[in-house]
Amino acid sequence: MKINIIMPGYSPNPIGGYKIVYQYASFFAEQGHQVHIYESISNKMELRKVSVLGRLRRILLMLLWWCRLYRIPRPKWFSFPSDVIFESADLMEHHRLKSADCTIGVGLNTAEYLNNLSPKFGRRFYFIQGFETFLGTKAEVIESWHTNNHKIVISTKLQQFGESIGEHSDLVQNFINQNDFFVTRTIADRPVTISMLYHTLPDKGTDVGLQVLRNLKALIPDLNIILFGVYPRPSDLPRDYVYYQNASIDQLREDVYNESAVFLVPSRNEGWGLTATEAMACGAALVSTRNGGVEDFATDKTTALLSDVDDVDSLTRQANELLTNAKMRTEIATRGVHAVSDFTITKSGNTFLLCLQK
Repeated sequence: MKINIIMPGYSPNPIGGYKIVYQYASFFAEQGHQVHIYESISNKMELRKVSVLGRLRRILLMLLWWCRLYRIPRPKWFSFPSDVIFESADLMEHHRLKSADCTIGVGLNTAEYLNNLSPKFGRRFYFIQGFETFLGTKAEVIESWHTNNHKIVISTKLQQFGESIGEHSDLVQNFINQNDFFVTRTIADRPVTISMLYHTLPDKGTDVGLQVLRNLKALIPDLNIILFGVYPRPSDLPRDYVYYQNASIDQLREDVYNESAVFLVPSRNEGWGLTATEAMACGAALVSTRNGGVEDFATDKTTALLSDVDDVDSLTRQANELLTNAKMRTEIATRGVHAVSDFTITKSGNTFLLCLQK
């Protein structure tokens, strides 16, 4: 098949949703399909979300692109097969895409654009990785579901939401790269350490997570705390918190996940929760909110401990229980490793291809 993939924008730093799409693109190419990725220069919805200076910069990039003086580079943080073609695109107007058997739009920003493509671009698929109110209003998110595109979602909660508004979708659950994330340190032999993703997006609940960490530090003075993210180290983080900016895969596996007894996910809304599955695959016991994504792989009191969104007290209590009860933590973490071991690129990639061939 000839497969076009329309991305909502370019990211010079690792983003979970982008990484998943890039891994699918690589898998499709390895199966013999022709894959063409188009990265958006900008679009109307995105321009509403940035500062005046940011708008001027993006408009300048568009002008340079129109004059063929600028191309979005391949992301340096991901290694593509050489036969995956990577180009810039413009979602302000229809771009002259290559004809294809199917075209996949990724994210809210691409839904309307995808909906208006001509038949020469093949079957249209809207790949939905979350309830993306960080990109638009709730009404715009729902409107994107009602476009005349085939919908592919990554979690049961998203599929159930679609059903609630009368929209059918195919479920293709996310996966873990088993070659990147695995146990290298005995689960029972972990330091008293908790880790968490640091993110400025309100849906990620970092404010809640930081309060939980402060509570835990008061209860366990010798607690080690590790944070990681794409941003520079926040100036208000306590000095004894370890922080990794743009951690490599090896750093995430060895210095974050395998060093952690517990991994904390305080998110208010997740399409899936990729860092949670990565941490579980590395033997960290998961403490998380019921955020809409983790329920596909996290079962309360079996493979994780789950709390309601924004419940600081419950998250603190659960994390403290696992950090101070090695037997319980080891049992939950061990079951967690087994629970996520079935989420592979081969399984998910083949399921995705079957959807594209319908």
